[in-house]
Amino acid sequence: MKKTIFILFALIFTLVTAPWNPGAIDWAQAAPAIKFDPKKVNDKLNAGYLDEVKPLNPQLNGTIYLRGWAQDLKQQKPTSELVVLSDGKAISAPIKAGLNRGDVAKTFNNNNLVNSGYESTFPAKILKKGKHKLEIYAHQSDGSFIPLRYKDKSFIDLTVQ
Repeated sequence: MKKTIFILFALIFTLVTAPWNPGAIDWAQAAPAIKFDPKKVNDKLNAGYLDEVKPLNPQLNGTIYLRGWAQDLKQQKPTSELVVLSDGKAISAPIKAGLNRGDVAKTFNNNNLVNSGYESTFPAKILKKGKHKLEIYAHQSDGSFIPLRYKDKSFIDLTVQ
């Protein structure tokens, strides 16, 4: 009985004291793992952008920061799932999605895209030392994966030092 009351108290305390941001979702904790299927990649479409990568030459003991926006083209709303690949393999990079991107909504004249932003910060040691090809894909409601653009490419060249 005491254990049940303690667990209930801990749950209520966590819910009451946790910061509330209904638009932001940490997909590393909230979403089920997505099985990336390279056969379902559609690189002819554009579903968003990777706006910022810091730094491009991170130290092995440093972090990598990614920020951008992504949408589900068919549903015309923010994508519900993103996948980060390094050298063709999915990596465990926590992505916080649902961030405010009023600029995107205004550009596309679509208020459904207000919360299309995402960001991720992860340790560079996940990638190991050396050169890497980093890609981010927006998982679409039809099951396809669309690469997000960075400048004029669908990937980022990073060198972990």
